[in-house]
Amino acid sequence: SYHDLTNNTLSFNWVKCTSSGDVNSNSDNSWQQGRIFASEWNSSFSLAEDSILEGNTTSRAPHMLPAPNVDMTDCCKVNTAGAGMFWFTIMTTIGYGNTAPKTCGGRAMVYTLGFFSILAFTACISTSGRITLTIMDDLFEHFKMHRLVKGWMSTLFWLTVSWLWVLANGIFYHLRLGILEGTSFNDSFWWAYNTMTTIGLGDVYITHSEVNYYDLLYSLPCVLVGFVFLANFLVKLSENIKSMTDKAGITDDETIGSLLRFGRAASVPKNIAAEDGMKAHKYDFQNTKSDIFVENDTQFNALELPEQRKVATDKTGISDEEESC
Repeated sequence: SYHDLTNNTLSFNWVKCTSSGDVNSNSDNSWQQGRIFASEWNSSFSLAEDSILEGNTTSRAPHMLPAPNVDMTDCCKVNTAGAGMFWFTIMTTIGYGNTAPKTCGGRAMVYTLGFFSILAFTACISTSGRITLTIMDDLFEHFKMHRLVKGWMSTLFWLTVSWLWVLANGIFYHLRLGILEGTSFNDSFWWAYNTMTTIGLGDVYITHSEVNYYDLLYSLPCVLVGFVFLANFLVKLSENIKSMTDKAGITDDETIGSLLRFGRAASVPKNIAAEDGMKAHKYDFQNTKSDIFVENDTQFNALELPEQRKVATDKTGISDEEESC
């Protein structure tokens, strides 16, 4: 019905209907497109119906005549810019979820091209982050702003930059599309946060039919710059955490095998009763290298080669029977 065409429940996705037929027209939200579509359809239907009635040389009633062929290609065009925005959400893993392929061919394209696009995007954004961070660190060093290069101040700086960029994008979204769609500033900021962090919950999103070609020239770079700022913050955060662990004596050069052996050794009682009057072996749990025990102020590694253990036991006077015991 006409009401269904003019309300705001229609989703045009990658088809834009305008009175001028220009896909870059600003009168492109759902209810405006619905009104244009309904008006053009009624006009085209009337013209087609009149043409059929005029050409009716038979005595057939009007309702028995063939249905008019209504052509809507003059006002409705394919909006490739909206399709580009959809692919951008796949490549960046934002995935608002407002549009998804239903056919096997469409899903196969996302399976293959989408997967490789994600890999390419990850490589590009990580490289861009490293280059940007290197340039900014050099600038900070040049202007004697050493606190912004290392330490928690640098982490706080990039976190602040990331949040300010999210705020700026929220303001921009509200001025460009929020007012047009009746979206509050709170929802606009929520959209910016979900986009910059690639959470993409999908409750607030950019409608594909409202995207124009020139929107892609500034909106996508703004989002990508936000990704770089967030990556710089995470790099500085990891550097500070690494510095803290180094100062605490926690190294990252332990192998999985040594950590597992330490876990097994930790479950053994510290004092193990020895048979035949031998002294109890005391396990040294303070050493991070596991399976090390102390006997007569000499450390033995349980994983040493047999020849090395033989020399060590000969020095301490421990017989083979006692060692095996």
